[in-house]
Amino acid sequence: RAEYYFNRGDAGSAESEMGKCSDLSYDMDWLHHEMALVYSARNMPAAAMKEFEMARALFPNSVERRNNLANSYMENGRHGDALREFQEAVKLDPHDSAVHHNLGNLYVFLGRKDDALREYSLAGAGYYGLSESRYASARLLAGRNEFDAALKIYSELLSLSPSDPNAFNEMGLVYLKKGDNAQALACFNRAVSTVPCFSPAWLNIGNAYFGSGKLDDAMRCYKKAADCDPASAEAYYNMGVVYYHRKDF
Repeated sequence: RAEYYFNRGDAGSAESEMGKCSDLSYDMDWLHHEMALVYSARNMPAAAMKEFEMARALFPNSVERRNNLANSYMENGRHGDALREFQEAVKLDPHDSAVHHNLGNLYVFLGRKDDALREYSLAGAGYYGLSESRYASARLLAGRNEFDAALKIYSELLSLSPSDPNAFNEMGLVYLKKGDNAQALACFNRAVSTVPCFSPAWLNIGNAYFGSGKLDDAMRCYKKAADCDPASAEAYYNMGVVYYHRKDF
């Protein structure tokens, strides 16, 4: 019953049902783990961390328990403890992509970008590797101006998913940083040709036009971005910038 309530998004009822279970069997690691998930859903990170700790203590050889506890430590600002748990999880299963990815995220936070790239590479290795990790690697490389290495990763992502608008869009951003506006526009346009209402690409097409002084074209694209995503503050802000440059007050 607790799982039923949790899957329906009723974390309060799920917590109540789990409390009944705990009266019967409070030493079960899965119960602590599920309680932790409920507390996380209720935005109670400290309570969730305590339950994750109990689950790990009862089942220390579980990669999942250590991975979730490490993420909880990160959320609670205990980065040293998070690092320890991720590293222990890697020892238990050196091929767990999720652990490598999360450890990469921690290294980024700690400013250890070379270590982060190594972990993202391990997480994204092989056909079944995490595409999220490949994206993270490409963004880190582009941020270090290693454009060719970043573009190679985006090409690999497109070879696996030829219609992925995110890959085209982020590849365009790399070309934009390289100063190749024509190639950037080609990538952005490929993104909106695969998904016509892909707001981030319309924003970037508008930015490329704005950068080359084509204000009318930029405005058209910003409006399209806003039509696709009415909640896009950036689209409305950019339209305001165009109006300002037109002196249209």
